[in-house]
Order: sequence, then C-alpha cells, then structure tokens
Amino acid sequence: MARRSTTVGVRRTRWRPEPSGGATSEAWRLALSAICCIGGTLEPVLTWPTVTEIPEHLLARSRERRSALGLGGDGGGDAAATPVPTATAQPATSSAASPAPIPAAAPPAPPKPPKPDLPWVAAAKRRRKVPAFAQVMLVGLPLWALIFAFTNDVPTSDELTPLAEGAQVYGTNCAGCHGASGGGGSGPAMAGGAVLATFPKASDQVKWVFLGSEGWKSQVGATYGAGNKDVGAGGMPAWNSLTGDELLTVVLHERSTQSGEEFNIDDWKPILDDPLLADKQAEFTEVLDAWEAEPPVE
Repeated sequence: MARRSTTVGVRRTRWRPEPSGGATSEAWRLALSAICCIGGTLEPVLTWPTVTEIPEHLLARSRERRSALGLGGDGGGDAAATPVPTATAQPATSSAASPAPIPAAAPPAPPKPPKPDLPWVAAAKRRRKVPAFAQVMLVGLPLWALIFAFTNDVPTSDELTPLAEGAQVYGTNCAGCHGASGGGGSGPAMAGGAVLATFPKASDQVKWVFLGSEGWKSQVGATYGAGNKDVGAGGMPAWNSLTGDELLTVVLHERSTQSGEEFNIDDWKPILDDPLLADKQAEFTEVLDAWEAEPPVE
C-alpha cells in the first residue's frame, strides 16, 4: 500500500540549496555526510529539513472525522489521492466511532409522607409524662428508701400465741392450787404427764374444767377420768366464767407445755358436739378452726 508523507516541521539554518529532484537531494546528503566523517571535528554547514512520516491510516481517520464535521476532506481536493479503505483499516475506523450516549437514570421517587398518628396517640405524645411536683418526689425517693430500710425495726405482734396465752391464764387462775409449774399443791399435779393419765382425751379435760367437781357430779357422775376417781366432796371450781378461748388455751398449756403432748386436732373436736358445753360452742368452733389451719406450737 502506498504511503503519503507529510512534513510536520522544518528547521532552517543559513542558506539551503533547493534540490531539483529526489536523486539530487540524496546525492547532496551523502556528500555532506562524507565530509563530516572525514573531518572528524567538522560540523555540517547545511541542515536539511527534518521530516516525520504520518501513517496512512491516521490520515484516513482524520479525513473521515473532518468529513463527519462538515469541514471537507484533507484540504487538497484530490479525490483520486484518497485511498480506498481496506479490510485492515476498518477496525480502526469502527473503534474511532463515538459511543452511544448512556441514558440518564431516572431520579428516585420521593419518600411517602409518614402516616399521621391517631388522635389519642397524638394527645399522649403531647402530654407531659411526669408532673413537676412528682419529679421532686422522685428525686427524694432513693433517700426515703434508705431511711426506711435502715431505721425501721421488724414489727412485733402484741397478740399472744395460744400457748403463751394459756400460760398466762394458768398463772392467774390455776397456779395457786396446782403449782406454778404444774407440780401440784392443794390440787393434783399436772406436769410430767399426770394430767394425760387422768384425761387421755383433751375433750374430757375441757368438760371437767368447765363444769367443776360439783357440776360434774350432778351432770356426769360420781367419778371422773380414766381411773374413775371419786369426785368426793369436790374442790375443783367451775371455770365457766372464762371465755372459750381462755378455756382451751389453759388446757392446751397443761397438756402440751407441762406434760409434753403433741397437738392433735381430733382429740379436741368432740367438745363441739357435747350438749353440756353448748354455751361455748360458737367460741370453741372459732378457736379450733384457727388451730386446725395453723396448729399451735412453741
């Protein structure tokens, strides 16, 4: 393929002879080169133009670009000089084509507005959560908790337990005859299991204390207890003046504290059906219900 050269730069020094042909120009160049080589230190007096060759495919690409811009060909107007594009030059021409424009991305959709709150929700958000006076109280609450925890004693109950109440009743009404600890005196002993030997069932002892020796003799018989002891002239007063709670607790004290009996609610329930104790049935029922729910112990 024929190549076309184009001069892109010329440097002139002094006088330059104009050669008449290609062969003459080559002869001049060779002659000057020989002179420089022979002299060694001689510098060439004449300087010829520096020529840079531009490849044909770049010239073709330039012409096509100018034609596309409406600027015409290469300016020479020589249509015959324009080489016919070959298959090897086609890829370079295709690669020089401008790329297709990329469509701009669609802008994102604006966010949806938030859903409005329901009326009662909006009112709750506007309302103050803690009143001003309550804030002051909340600040002092930890101090109050410390004072409460370290300055208050464990409350004690003023109510006596059944055994403690029975001991109190015994000391007031029974200790004068049977001894302070139940060891006996003018009356028989209670401690050490003596009362359990006489009255194996608590219900029989309650009836004996309630009626006394005279009441027992007139309403039950001339003997009492498991040993069928003779009532005799009697010296046991009737304690029907005591409340139902006092009667049961004093008997409980004599049997449990002084004689060591283990409490059993079934030994006490017969008094609820005894007609001789009808005056105290309601009080007895209340006391025994409480003892059944929470047995009396030390």
